[in-house]
Amino acid sequence: MNYGFKAPPRSERLFDLCKFDFEKARVGFFFALNNSLVCDRLETAKSINQNSQQKFRILTLDGYNLFPNGSMQGGGTAKTGMVNTGA
Repeated sequence: MNYGFKAPPRSERLFDLCKFDFEKARVGFFFALNNSLVCDRLETAKSINQNSQQKFRILTLDGYNLFPNGSMQGGGTAKTGMVNTGA
């Protein structure tokens, strides 16, 4: 299910990273993931969305999710080990 798609530099299409045992699962995942990309860093993802004529949903390895409309969610660091002392 390539259809002539070429991922922008420094990114990979998420669908191409998936392995499938059943063809029906492959079709379903292609529909769900479409042309979602994976990048290593937020700066790379922003550069792709700003400089590409086609807009993508981009996931980064550091936890960000950029949408084609320009909105972003995620990232940051998880707060763990904090105790509310109620002082």
